[in-house]
Amino acid sequence: MINDRIGNVGGVEEIEIRGGKGIDIKPVVFTRETQSYVRGLANETYLGEMQDIEGTITKLYPNRLIAEIKIAPNYYTKVHLNDTDFDTVRYKTRAGDVIKFSGRPIYRLGQKTAKIREFEAVSIVEIRNEKW
Repeated sequence: MINDRIGNVGGVEEIEIRGGKGIDIKPVVFTRETQSYVRGLANETYLGEMQDIEGTITKLYPNRLIAEIKIAPNYYTKVHLNDTDFDTVRYKTRAGDVIKFSGRPIYRLGQKTAKIREFEAVSIVEIRNEKW
C-alpha cells in the first residue's frame, strides 16, 4: 500500500500525486494522518455482489452458525448461515456432499487476497453427493 511508505525506510514524510501536463486538478497528498486513518479501516467489512459458491463442509461452528467449506485445494471459506440453513447443513448432509450457497462475499478492507474468505449466505441452493 502506498501509505506503508510513509515513515518507513528512506525518511519519506509524505507522498504527493499530481496530474500530468495539462491536467488541472488538486494534488492528492498522503501524510502520517492519512496513514493512521487507513490503518484504522483495516478490518472493516463490506459485502460484495450476490453470487453462488459451493464446496464440501470441513468444519462446523454451532455457537456462531458458521460452516467452513472447502472450495478447492488449500482454499477454505467460512459461510455465515441463518438458524434454519445451519441446521440443514448440520443434520441433513453427509460427508462428501457438495453444498451450493447463494449470498454475498464479506470483504475486509486491507485484505491482501482475492479469495473469498467469508461469505454471508442467504440460502442453500443445492445439496448433491459427488461420491459414486
